[in-house]
Amino acid sequence: MPFGPYKSHSHCVRVVSQKRRPPRDPHAYCKWLKRRLESGDASISMFADNEETLLAIYLGETTGIISYDPPETQVILDSNSNNMEE
Repeated sequence: MPFGPYKSHSHCVRVVSQKRRPPRDPHAYCKWLKRRLESGDASISMFADNEETLLAIYLGETTGIISYDPPETQVILDSNSNNMEE
């Protein structure tokens, strides 16, 4: 049964396993995602088609570390001022 950007649990595991930085347990990630989407969790549903963001949320919740590679441009907040630098 489809969920998020995946056709099935096995499709999810295959796709996630081929990521540059896959989660340690792709099966657990796919199970987590399906459960969260089926429960109607709005914070997950709004990113249902964004694989990278979903993975970052999962890693943040399960490990406390978000391993998301941002786009080429990183915005850095200068703690000594209110200015943002690129």
